[in-house]
Amino acid sequence: CEEGSVLPEKCPSGTYLPTTGARSVGDCLPCEPGKFCLEPGKTNVTGNCSPGYFCVEGANNSQPRDGQTGDICPIGSFCPEGSAYHQTCPETTYMDQTGAEE
Repeated sequence: CEEGSVLPEKCPSGTYLPTTGARSVGDCLPCEPGKFCLEPGKTNVTGNCSPGYFCVEGANNSQPRDGQTGDICPIGSFCPEGSAYHQTCPETTYMDQTGAEE
């Protein structure tokens, strides 16, 4: 809790706090790469980033599109479930659409 506060302040979506005794929301951890943290006040990550998307860090949904916490997999790449970054297609292959899973 913030000093002087009556009610504890929850960690915002995109973050979590696996321990008790935090002094401020600054103690909240950003959701891990490849994962997302949907709701405020989480004590662990919600789940893996969806196939066809990548979650860099601090994602608050499984299909981020903000370019900061993640995005849809770009053309020429693929993103399996739980991807922290997009992977370039192997040599001699090419994906001509966004959102490829494999």
